[in-house]
Amino acid sequence: MGKHLQGLGETLRVAFVVHYGSILGVAEGAYARAVRWTEQRVQGGCPLIQHDIIAQELAELHMLTDPARAYIYHAAWAADHREVGL
Repeated sequence: MGKHLQGLGETLRVAFVVHYGSILGVAEGAYARAVRWTEQRVQGGCPLIQHDIIAQELAELHMLTDPARAYIYHAAWAADHREVGL
């Protein structure tokens, strides 16, 4: 029974990395789409991206995805290197 549970644990580790990696991909795609849209949409005589509050919100979204990417890369590495004990 222990061998089966160990195999399940390994499968779940990989599944979580794949799942969260795909969520990150969706977030990055949404961010890229938002940037393109704000570059094209004009409000108040200039593109939305030139408005400070919009640029600030987009920068914050970008700052949130960078650490998430690093975390997912580390989780994928850890799933591949179980012998390290992480």
